[in-house]
Amino acid sequence: MKTLWDDTARASLMTRFEALSADSKPKWGKFNAPQMVQHCLGSIRAFLDELTLTPPTSSILKVGLIRHAVIYWLPFPKGAPTAPELLAPPEGDFPALVGKLRDALGRIAERNRQGPFSPHPAFGQLTNDDVGVLIHKHLNHHLDQFGK
Repeated sequence: MKTLWDDTARASLMTRFEALSADSKPKWGKFNAPQMVQHCLGSIRAFLDELTLTPPTSSILKVGLIRHAVIYWLPFPKGAPTAPELLAPPEGDFPALVGKLRDALGRIAERNRQGPFSPHPAFGQLTNDDVGVLIHKHLNHHLDQFGK
């Protein structure tokens, strides 16, 4: 299972983000490329405790076996609901936005060495391993959305 904590996997994700342009077209969904990068950046900022997300009213994802299946086994569904804070408008021009994502990924990689992470609003308390896999899977899902 790929994880954000692996330097090679993290570098590969960034190479794929840097292959995007502001006018890259999605294969599905409503995000344009800048919105998608902003969404991914927001999700990293939430794990860094820099952005507070509205918890869902209820979340079956906090149930151990279900949480594990979603993080490690099942593909992310296209068009799944997301926290409203992760739908914020893009901050700055596209190259600057990708640069902010690179910076956030570097900061969260450092954070992994320190741990632990605050509980996720939908998944609850996660291990550092869970966080690394979940973030990689989330970013990969959105890169696939844009064919990268």
